[in-house]
Amino acid sequence: MKDTISNIKGMLLKKALGFTSEDVIDEYAYKEGEFCLIKRKRVRKKLPPDVNAAKAYIQLTKNEAEIVNLTDEQLENEKIKLLNELHNLCGNNKTTNESQGEGGI
Repeated sequence: MKDTISNIKGMLLKKALGFTSEDVIDEYAYKEGEFCLIKRKRVRKKLPPDVNAAKAYIQLTKNEAEIVNLTDEQLENEKIKLLNELHNLCGNNKTTNESQGEGGI
């Protein structure tokens, strides 16, 4: 999971800063019973910086810093709040404390 988040952050940063991409297009023709490469074209594309990727990257790194600084009680309250939102989205209007019982999730 940590590698996935790191990969996502890396991709967001790359897109936020802009990058150059190279595409290779191969054209084949069927000659004498087999396919033969007849043309290879390389295209370089300059992709400009993306403001939405920059916003997402900032939000993602900001959230990480905020979560690290939370106490156990604050984390528990945040968990309950998010679970209640999830239950409400699913059409279940019970609060998390009522549906969890004593032990919770």
